[in-house]
Amino acid sequence: MSTIYDVAKLANVSISTVSNYLNNKYIGPEKRVDIQKAIEQLGYVPNQSAKRLKTKKSNQVAVIIPNIEERIYSETLIGVCLPLEKAGYKTILYMTDDIDTKEERAISECLTSEYAGVIICTCNPKNTSLFVKLQKRTSTVFIIRKPAKLNGYNYIGFNDNETIFNITDYFLKRDNKSFCLMSGPLAYPNETECIEGYKKAFSDNKIPYFDENIIN
Repeated sequence: MSTIYDVAKLANVSISTVSNYLNNKYIGPEKRVDIQKAIEQLGYVPNQSAKRLKTKKSNQVAVIIPNIEERIYSETLIGVCLPLEKAGYKTILYMTDDIDTKEERAISECLTSEYAGVIICTCNPKNTSLFVKLQKRTSTVFIIRKPAKLNGYNYIGFNDNETIFNITDYFLKRDNKSFCLMSGPLAYPNETECIEGYKKAFSDNKIPYFDENIIN
């Protein structure tokens, strides 16, 4: 198997010049041509593991979700994996089954790994201290469910308040006044936003709502 030393020798350049080429640093155009020819002739493939150890960068992204049985999570996983794969990243999947301890173990492993980033749908939105550690360690994006007491986080999901408001308002304006809202556990901030949107639609239409029609 060819090494960086073989490439440098064949291209008649120093090892550091080959290293600069592989790391997209500037070198003269003639040397770039010689190095590329040498790489192709030798069939040289850079050692990605060694490169990651040196640069402390990884091509792996951790995805933490409750499961892949529910459609929202399976489709989200597909939507996450495809663009990551095209960008040259590999996905490491953790499933928590909506169990706090499983999520904590997954995050703890992420804290000791050299992942390029973590994408998480949390089942424990109040686990602020662990989220803070995770954000300091690597790029972190929350999806679908928001953390409860975390500042300055990245989030991709729905505007739950606006979405439920618009749906409720649509029905109310068509004289459908007796329907209920079924939400998830109120521990998730998203569910509270849904209820607020539901109530606001009734209020804006000057129609009373009934607490028994909000099921969670």
